[in-house]
Formats: sequence, structure tokens, C-alpha cells
Amino acid sequence: MKPSKRHGKQKPRTFNHTVQTRPAENPKRDDFLAGIIGQFIERRKELGLSQEEVDGRMGTADRLCSKWECGQRQPTSFNFFCWAQALDARLVLVSGPDKRG
Repeated sequence: MKPSKRHGKQKPRTFNHTVQTRPAENPKRDDFLAGIIGQFIERRKELGLSQEEVDGRMGTADRLCSKWECGQRQPTSFNFFCWAQALDARLVLVSGPDKRG
């Protein structure tokens, strides 16, 4: 550090960093996503594919499949579509139990 002209020594800089965290997620949503991602993991293992091979089939960045599987990142709906195609699968909407009464 260069000395300042006034005091002979420069004061060290201080930084006030604040870390922004995501707001608490909805636990039901997290469970839902974990269930879907669990099915993708199961399918990948059935096919005997590595995460790197799935990345290659999707044409995505290295380790993206790993990040989705471990929950470090969340795939978009389009990512889910591409992921299913890479696993020779398709996304299907299945009706649940009737909750009207």
C-alpha cells in the first residue's frame, strides 16, 4: 500500500459484505422436486449411464446433472424435458387422488 500524503500510512480498506440467501422454500415443493429428481437418478442408473454421459447427451455444461441430482441447482421445466429425453424417457402428468371431499 502506498502511504497517504496526509498521515504517512494508508488505512486498510474494510468491506461490508452482506450475503443474500434464498428465502425459505416451501417444504412440500422441495419434497416434490426431490421425488421427481429421484426418479431421474433411478432411470439414469437403470440405463447404466454416468452423470457425465447424461451431460453429454443433453449438451449441457460439465457436472450440471450432478448439481441437479445433489440439489445444488434446480432444473427448469425445459431442463426436465431435456433430461427426460437424454434418459430415453418422457414426462407424464398422472392424476392424483380426488381431494374434493
